[in-house]
Amino acid sequence: MNFETLPDELILLICRYLSSSDIIYSLFNLNSRLNRTIFIYRQHVILRLTSYNQFEYLCLNVLPKIGSTIRSLTINTNWTDLIAKRFYFYFGERMKEIFPNIEHLTLVAFSGSELNDYMISISDLIYLKQLTIQDRYNITEEYKQVLFDKILSANNNRLEKIFFNRHSESLSINPINSIVYSNIIQLNVHLEKITDLQCLMKLIPNIHRMNIVIDNQSDDIIINFHEEFILKYLTEFHLESFRRNWIFDEIYSLLKQMPFLQTLSLDLFSQDFRLSNGQHIVPILPINTLQNLNYAIEYEPEVEIESIENIISSWTSTPYPISCLSANGTTQIFLHTIPYNFPYLDINSSYAKRMNKKLGDYSHRIKELLLFNVSTLAETFIAISNCVKIKDLALEIGDEPSEIIEDERKEKENILLPCLNKLHWLSIDGCPPDVHLLKEILIASPNLSLLVIDMKYLLRLFDIEDNQSCLLLLKNRIRNLSIQIEDEAEMNDLIFEKLSKIFIHIRHIIVEIKLTNGLSIENFLLFFFKYFQNHQLISIIVRGCTTEQLRNNPSQWLIDHTHLNTFTNQFQADCDDVEFKIWF
Repeated sequence: MNFETLPDELILLICRYLSSSDIIYSLFNLNSRLNRTIFIYRQHVILRLTSYNQFEYLCLNVLPKIGSTIRSLTINTNWTDLIAKRFYFYFGERMKEIFPNIEHLTLVAFSGSELNDYMISISDLIYLKQLTIQDRYNITEEYKQVLFDKILSANNNRLEKIFFNRHSESLSINPINSIVYSNIIQLNVHLEKITDLQCLMKLIPNIHRMNIVIDNQSDDIIINFHEEFILKYLTEFHLESFRRNWIFDEIYSLLKQMPFLQTLSLDLFSQDFRLSNGQHIVPILPINTLQNLNYAIEYEPEVEIESIENIISSWTSTPYPISCLSANGTTQIFLHTIPYNFPYLDINSSYAKRMNKKLGDYSHRIKELLLFNVSTLAETFIAISNCVKIKDLALEIGDEPSEIIEDERKEKENILLPCLNKLHWLSIDGCPPDVHLLKEILIASPNLSLLVIDMKYLLRLFDIEDNQSCLLLLKNRIRNLSIQIEDEAEMNDLIFEKLSKIFIHIRHIIVEIKLTNGLSIENFLLFFFKYFQNHQLISIIVRGCTTEQLRNNPSQWLIDHTHLNTFTNQFQADCDDVEFKIWF
């Protein structure tokens, strides 16, 4: 039996395990039957993690032929930054011609200049109503206002839904801007400061759903939102702002502009007692229309909390059950409605140690879990066990990780992690004392493939005796690796030889070199290619100090100094002041 004799159902089942670009690269135009079978993949195209040669073939031979059938297009430059420039080279001035029926465009990890170019290129696409932008930008403070305006008015003001993810760089609004974007009915955006929200609400009168992130902690201005700008169509509002210190009167004036809300989600930080008290919160809600309230607040008053019990009891007569986690005695609490209905949880590890599955119901929606001020990996296991559906897990180790008390160590290590089938991205910033417990996370995460970690952590793993099972898990699981080097001693032949033997399956690697002596990227590249030249890499990104020679002609430098002199037409290279990129 050959592939073409398989039934359509089995072919589509196989396709579920392949990337979108692999499917159209491998199966398109083999015959008319397969073209019909993969029609859904010709309508919804995702360009992500592709090799240079594969991408060139798609741009030259596939996308021009299927462009009119494409309804949604994703260009994801994560790990392969050069994709954005190369796609624009082929289609930047031909978007209307090649993709006339596109309805949804997603741009992931674009720089500010690339976003600017794409906003110009997507004019006159009559069906394009939805734009999603995720991660990166790297733009100046002055350009944030200009870029946001270009995005809101892109495609000749035809866009109705614009979604930035919560990790995107913040944008701002020119306070004297009087242009009304009546086309926008849904907007998710990360704003620079609260005054930007005040300005934005005047410019989008027809908004139906709005998701706002504000995390500027230095903004001490107290805002009073003006009632004359009533958002009469707004039915869903989400505000995430747990770095800024909110006061009750600001939330009160904000909600008065939204009289017809059906779903309200607030995730705040405050030192104002009233924002932790149910008897103060419930009366300011649009009670006649509100159907769902998701509320979370980290309350950290300037003085010690007199009675946590009184705060909890203030919610008992309301329709909203709450859970209250305390940290550091009675100096701060984390309070939220039950179930915890946000898709993320960013929380101090001191709270996380007190999470209770029965009382908090955290497993419902959390896809991203960030624990900061972590002392040991063991203490994170309670929180991880409460969030079994997470896709992304980030652990930020505190500046002074604590020593492990023996009884405490035994108690915490007895906690078995549940199966984390959906976890694919793990980041550990810092080096805890119990580095060996990484093995437990790896065992529980069969689909983990992306790892962000310090070189210091890896070296600690190498030094542990009888740790082969952990290293074997790393070898078998990790396809994308990001490491940070902070000491010149972390760059030598022995270390790179070990890395090359463990990470034999990596396809994409990012290295951040943070050395005080300004050691150039060239030194790293010479070490790297000495031991990784036989790995099947697709992309390499190195961030650090570059030289003029490297910036002037990065491809020629690679040809002159590495084994790539035999692959001159099979890679792209780019270099600026702080970053070197290779795409194979």
